[in-house]
Amino acid sequence: MNYDYFELHNYIKNKSTYKSLPKKMKAPPEMILDAYRHITFVVESISEYLQVLKIIKRNDRFSDRTYAFRGMSDYTFNMLPSIARKNISSLAEVENVMVNEFLTLRPDEFSGITSDFNLLAKMQHFGLPTRLLDFSLNPLIALYFACSDNPQKIGRVICTNYTYNTKLSVVIENVCGTYKFDDMTGIMAEDIFQNNYHLWRYSVYSPFHFMKKPPYFDDRIKNQEAVFMIFPNKLCDRIGRAAYCEKHMKNRENINYGFDISDYERELIDFVKQHEDFESIYPWKKVNDKTLQKYCLAGKIVNFTSTFQTMYKQYCLYKKLGIINYEGEVQVEDAPNPFFRRYEVDDQIQPIEDISIRHHFCSILIRPKHKKLIMEELDSININEKFVYPELEYTAKHIRERYLK
Repeated sequence: MNYDYFELHNYIKNKSTYKSLPKKMKAPPEMILDAYRHITFVVESISEYLQVLKIIKRNDRFSDRTYAFRGMSDYTFNMLPSIARKNISSLAEVENVMVNEFLTLRPDEFSGITSDFNLLAKMQHFGLPTRLLDFSLNPLIALYFACSDNPQKIGRVICTNYTYNTKLSVVIENVCGTYKFDDMTGIMAEDIFQNNYHLWRYSVYSPFHFMKKPPYFDDRIKNQEAVFMIFPNKLCDRIGRAAYCEKHMKNRENINYGFDISDYERELIDFVKQHEDFESIYPWKKVNDKTLQKYCLAGKIVNFTSTFQTMYKQYCLYKKLGIINYEGEVQVEDAPNPFFRRYEVDDQIQPIEDISIRHHFCSILIRPKHKKLIMEELDSININEKFVYPELEYTAKHIRERYLK
């Protein structure tokens, strides 16, 4: 598979400029958190920051990859969109209500917007929690956000790269349109992605979340050079879960499937049991018999969430067997579609997978004692509050703080 993301980890590790970097610019083990276990730099100034950027960025003559940066003033902050950080009982219900209430209260602001992605992007821009996560195409903007707040905390700039694939545009629209559902009970992947064709776009064309640049509809979003990472809901492999339980338990009577099994689903469960090696597809150890029975009775097994990685492994298996073609269409007569009505949509946001965090991201840390100096250096090149927030009140605040300290 030719992913749209190359492995940033291997690329950086193999560069001579990385190997010769001073030890002080490589993060010691105690500064590398479990949530960000990847190549991590430490800088004390803009000049060191630019030095790291030269190591990170590819200089391929024909490279079409775009680098995106996210600045966080506390290096312990997680990488989840704002709506996923809230303690809410039903994400779907809250997302549906908030978006529709915003549209009802300010229809003038959103008239003419026909794209669900553009709709969420504008709402995110004005502070509404959404399933989008802010990044910037400008590494200096990210550095500003990493240093502008929490002066006693280590700051982090996280970097990734991507190629926007136009084949994903419909998938991105489908994911952003999830706000139209106010209840995820019984919602299947096809209800979100419209059909299996777009489900394949979702699973095959990216190893993790998609990124897209929004319209720059005002000076703030333009100056911040915004780009958004889009987070879909988790998908639960209900057919895989049922097949796993049946394969490892003697009595079907002890299994709580969680749904009424139709003739088609019975055929599909048997088909999946015959062809799939669950231990290689799902990244977890074999469950012992006692625990297995407990989970089966409850109608669930830990980690039966389908990620990009697991779905791609399933896709490769059935494509290799000749059961499906590149577009996910069944090629074998009388064979069930191994993916139709298989994935149930969960009322939670899908986090970025650990394997992607390790291989497709890197971090640059700034210790608290260096934040003030870097902010002064950024101000000297006009990366400051009045540039990042060009609205009149922020310009006045910048002038006030500069002359009335």
